[in-house]
Amino acid sequence: MEFISANPTGPLHLGHTRWAVLGDAIGRVLAAAGADVTREFYINDRGVQMNHFADSIIAAALGEPKPEDGYAGAYIDDLAKAVEAASPGIFQLEGEERRAAVRAKGYELQLEEQQDQLESFHTHFDVWFSELSLHESGSVPETLARLKELGHVYEQDGALWMRTTDFGDDKDRVLIKSDGELTYFASDTAYYLDKRARGFEHCIYLLGADHHGYVGRLRAMAACVGDDPDRTLDVMIGQLVKILRDGQELKLSKRAGTIVTLNELAEEIGVDALRYSLARYPADSPLTLDVAEITKASNDNPVYYVQYAHARTCAMIRNATDLGMVLPDLETGFDPGLLAHERDGELLRALAEYPRVVASAAELREPHRIARYLEDTASVFNKWYDTKECRMLPQGDEPVGAANLARLVLVVATQTVIANGLDLLGVSAPERM
Repeated sequence: MEFISANPTGPLHLGHTRWAVLGDAIGRVLAAAGADVTREFYINDRGVQMNHFADSIIAAALGEPKPEDGYAGAYIDDLAKAVEAASPGIFQLEGEERRAAVRAKGYELQLEEQQDQLESFHTHFDVWFSELSLHESGSVPETLARLKELGHVYEQDGALWMRTTDFGDDKDRVLIKSDGELTYFASDTAYYLDKRARGFEHCIYLLGADHHGYVGRLRAMAACVGDDPDRTLDVMIGQLVKILRDGQELKLSKRAGTIVTLNELAEEIGVDALRYSLARYPADSPLTLDVAEITKASNDNPVYYVQYAHARTCAMIRNATDLGMVLPDLETGFDPGLLAHERDGELLRALAEYPRVVASAAELREPHRIARYLEDTASVFNKWYDTKECRMLPQGDEPVGAANLARLVLVVATQTVIANGLDLLGVSAPERM
């Protein structure tokens, strides 16, 4: 799975945040369904934008105006200070030597910040894959040679093209421009082949709303190198997210200037509320979230509702422990026939649906199915909890009976399912609220 794959030239922002949640959740759901999943962040660390990045840091350090096509925002000033602190005297170098040194150190520090941001946001990557490494290893020339052998490239107007229209693309794609510069598509093709060479049978791409045109070209690219895209490729396109506060859309950042950063969102909304709210809708649905709605502590807020149900099971188990109730052996001491009330049956059926929901969410790449299932199950559990005939704890001087222990099993099962489901969304399962 490849997702986010932001340029290492600035902080992660709102657009990245939705993919940080959905990509991570899809990976978790696939793994829960039995897949061997590797999550990769493709680092766009090659190209002219890296020079613009370095030049922007240098200008900030020297108190000069931002260069044309450069990067702005307080984070550039912060980076300039951090680069100087990490490499004293670096800005006293001259010309290309200074640019190369600042580019390398600025890249290192900005990438490290992105990695820290994502880990604190409960989004884990197994591989951070450098685009530059494809060129340094010779993978790109090897890819071009393979395409020539397969007969899917041609030269025209001084450029080298891939004949992707043979496989349904709306136009052929340039691999090498007339000035000899390699295109991003050449790197994309080499990266796909690298993943296939590492043994991955299926490659999932999560792309932003402005990447609809990539679906056809990526599928055609896979076909050009001899693969069946229906079997090896899955391209998902996500829609935009708007965050409202007091009826106004959040657009500006204190640190980045023109974007709302992931860190700022997580600090204002909270990791759990933000992750759950982004995970409970399909990726292809445009989304508007209100800060007040997704952070309020009431049953109208889905994340609070589900987490509170989990906390309630924990409180019930603590109370049972205080009364000396011990979970019976499920093979010898548990009689499911004692769970005879209608509400018992409803809760049992809800819990039994969990494996099917996970399998479906994995197959369809739709983690929102987990969130909606948790909300439904929490509702069933709360109705069960409110039913006097389904009390788990004995009343007054009543001794602990087999029916009480049977319902203790039901509560522990509910606790387990809700905690597991929240974990698939990267959301915590608090024991007290």
